[in-house]
Amino acid sequence: MDTTQNLYSQSPFQIFIKNFLAGFARGLGSLSLYILTLLISYQYIIKPKLGDISEFFNLYKDSMNSFKQIQSITPQTDQPSIDINNLLDQLNLQGQPTQ
Repeated sequence: MDTTQNLYSQSPFQIFIKNFLAGFARGLGSLSLYILTLLISYQYIIKPKLGDISEFFNLYKDSMNSFKQIQSITPQTDQPSIDINNLLDQLNLQGQPTQ
């Protein structure tokens, strides 16, 4: 009697388990390779550029804080604080023909 098992002599459950374990091992290997790639790219590409990026975000944060302070100082009204007609009069642009 032949003691080796081939595809035709195994039960469907045994075939499912072997294929599931093979797929799980392949997925786990792909995930570990992906994480390794991310760590290496962070170490050699992102981390050296982080100082430049953090300066930009600090500038952005400071400008947003100053904008919030200006918004809290100026009263919120429905009408604009600058009259366009007065501004045009000051710039001497009102009444000039368009070309």
